[in-house]
Amino acid sequence: MWRLKNSRGLFLNSNNMAQDRSIWSYVAAELAGAATTQEARNAIDEYTARPEWRLLSDFAPNRSNCPIVERNAVSLHGKLPSRWSALADNIFYGVTLDGLPNAEAHNQRFAAIVSVSLQFIWMIESYVLAYDAMLYSFREHARAYERGDVPTYHQEELVNSREAWRRLERAAEGWRDEFKIDPGDQSIHLYVPGREAADIDEAVQSVVTFTLGHELAHHILGHTSKNSERRAKEARAMLLCELSETSRAFIESYPANQQKELLCDAMAFKIVAGSFSDGTTGERDYKSAYNAIIGGCFSLLALAHVGEHWIEQRSGETHPSFQVRWQSLLLIAFETWEGWQRDRSGGHPLDLTHQLRMFVDSAFTNWLGMRGWPAAEGNAEVSDAEFQDALYRLYVQTWDERIGRKYPPEGLYEWPRPPEFLANARANDPSNK
Repeated sequence: MWRLKNSRGLFLNSNNMAQDRSIWSYVAAELAGAATTQEARNAIDEYTARPEWRLLSDFAPNRSNCPIVERNAVSLHGKLPSRWSALADNIFYGVTLDGLPNAEAHNQRFAAIVSVSLQFIWMIESYVLAYDAMLYSFREHARAYERGDVPTYHQEELVNSREAWRRLERAAEGWRDEFKIDPGDQSIHLYVPGREAADIDEAVQSVVTFTLGHELAHHILGHTSKNSERRAKEARAMLLCELSETSRAFIESYPANQQKELLCDAMAFKIVAGSFSDGTTGERDYKSAYNAIIGGCFSLLALAHVGEHWIEQRSGETHPSFQVRWQSLLLIAFETWEGWQRDRSGGHPLDLTHQLRMFVDSAFTNWLGMRGWPAAEGNAEVSDAEFQDALYRLYVQTWDERIGRKYPPEGLYEWPRPPEFLANARANDPSNK
């Protein structure tokens, strides 16, 4: 049986960390050691002397060596079905100084660990900002259309949206370097006007929580233990009972090693969304629903972008491609929320899901575009105009349901605008005459 004390000790000892120091005290030391001038050292000393930094660095590890991750873990455990609570309460959630963005779960006889790299946590914010830049661009087009203006594609907003992705592409080169922790390009903030820092942080925390939930699921489903066949069988059966026949068939159509990852994605989604039937109040938790789809989308997308694992279909791989994992989450999201009414502010989880689908498609288009597609010849980067055309085609295409079902059902809610919107906008644009 695992014990939290043993789990904490195993993680801290194996990472050469003291029992009474948080990850942030080591970050401060690394920053000071990297300073090459007295001016830089003074700036770091001033920053790390701030009260908000001291709260982080003086934190004593309990469930985690990071107070923010500990808070996420406590929130995650609060949504677990009761039968898994005792097991989860003895897992330690550690943040490492590894250069590669990753997360993993492993255990020994009396200890269990979920670890996530600081590199992963730091890079997530850039993807959230790139999403906001895209959404801002589309909203500007929609507002112009609703005012009766002839849509002119607001080139500045479009360029800002694409510039965020250009900077992400460059930042990813640093994130692929296992020998350093790279914060990325902080100037991406400049391309997202009007966004509150608290909103960005909440989205980042949703991604971290989903990632912890995925690794926790590996422990619950027995993927990290050789002698847990009974628990693994029971947990798998319970999870599959929570899914529709369509989702179960989709997951079970993949090789056994890839099913493990798809099941962990599904369990993380259900936990973060608070939608397990065991132990829930039965009330619809909209905030948790939003957090679940945000967390799943950005967690999978960021790892696919940095690792360039978009569409590989090799059956021998332990992890399915991003395309497969995202498709699986979409299935679960639609079957979970298709019967929900809108919330008090008029929002709906499937509205957000649709926006994220647009972002995923634009991200993939951008990734291809940076490599010369859909340019007719050569490997030159596509122009802003070509990229714009691809984005708007994808916007329309996302209305075509790829999973063979029509959403939303009649009488529940309507999509924000009809699919003809962009087609009409393009037809009315003078530049196309």
